[in-house]
Amino acid sequence: MTPMTVLVVEDDESLRRLIVATLPDDWTPVEAGDGMEAIALARQHHPDAVILDHDLPMLAGADVCEVLRRETWSSHTCIVALTGSDDRHVRRRFADAGADAFLLKPFSPVQLLDLLDRWESLRV
Repeated sequence: MTPMTVLVVEDDESLRRLIVATLPDDWTPVEAGDGMEAIALARQHHPDAVILDHDLPMLAGADVCEVLRRETWSSHTCIVALTGSDDRHVRRRFADAGADAFLLKPFSPVQLLDLLDRWESLRV
């Protein structure tokens, strides 16, 4: 199986670094700090997975998810919504936008890796 490219979209730099440090060494991380940068980098790198914060500068995470899901290359991209809010409206918005999974902050890095590992094993 080829290593995954993972786009980590988080405006909190320390959390973004923690997520990147958690990824396996053979996976390629791409980092974005706001929604517009996330879309540009996703279009450039066509990531296998996107870890996407909800509350982002420039464009909200669910809006980014919606834009990415309209891209032809993203049909097999795993999008993991990440938020500090357990609000059901936030979950619904991400689900409607096409997110594959949802993680509530604070989360365990092991929890994130398990989710991505399960998704990676389903890749063709």
